[in-house]
Amino acid sequence: CLITRNAEQEIEQVLRSVADLGAEVIVVDTGSTDGTVQAAKKLGAKVTVIRWDDDFSQAQNQALAVATGDWILWLNPDEELLPGQREKLDGLLGRPGALAYLIRVQEVMQIGHPEQAMETLAPRLFRRHRDMKYIGRLHPSFRVPLEELARRENKGLFSVDLLVRHHAYLSVVSEDKLRWATRLLELELRDRPGQLHYLIEYGRNLLRLNDPNGHVVLAQASEQLLAHWNEPTAPTATVASLLEYLLTVSAQQSHSRLSPSQVREIALRWFPTSPPLLWTMAQQAFQSESFQEAHHISPRGAHA
Repeated sequence: CLITRNAEQEIEQVLRSVADLGAEVIVVDTGSTDGTVQAAKKLGAKVTVIRWDDDFSQAQNQALAVATGDWILWLNPDEELLPGQREKLDGLLGRPGALAYLIRVQEVMQIGHPEQAMETLAPRLFRRHRDMKYIGRLHPSFRVPLEELARRENKGLFSVDLLVRHHAYLSVVSEDKLRWATRLLELELRDRPGQLHYLIEYGRNLLRLNDPNGHVVLAQASEQLLAHWNEPTAPTATVASLLEYLLTVSAQQSHSRLSPSQVREIALRWFPTSPPLLWTMAQQAFQSESFQEAHHISPRGAHA
């Protein structure tokens, strides 16, 4: 399953990457004005055209509603299932005790440099189930958490070596795309206020657009961190971005109740191998002539 919009240049790559699976291919198009729909049909996909309503989860749920297979493999139009995955996939689908799999997704940062990629695990392969629905206007997640559904169904969640490459090119995000994503984040926070992950991304995007309201939004996110102060792990991975922000702006800008020493403490506890955070802290320690502290931090960064 995948959703598309004006993906004529990418659609052939993603659909050809799954052509040898012999699977039903569902494409939900959200209003393309190029040849995406025609190209998808030509390559054998079952295409449904819907009206875009500023909601990725709505479009993704449309795709799930059309699907008839026992399992769903979710892809994006700028992705591809890498060669040599067919045998792995066959084995995974035959595992009766599995509800879903976290698969490897390589995020390629720069055009022409697939070796420059960061890798994440994402729940992209899962059983088709009436309760397996998405929620969220941007970066949708499952409405019922997979862990909860797995317990209910007495099945497992597993991390596996199935590899998808995402040609995201995050280093070349345009201002127009940034404004579009920021608008969806604003709508998501209006629908479901207070979500820490979205607050952080929304605030950071506003600052990238030179909107000082970003400081106000990140102050709200910073306030939420206080409720998680004693926890051993961060409530969401995007907290690393918030901590980097708190380390590099003045207290007058951030309006945060967290002191610099508290921010450093929590950064080292939650993200002890994060190169951006370690570099920032080591650099600040060196500039303040706290050479022993800088020396203590910097080997962590070198190791990371």
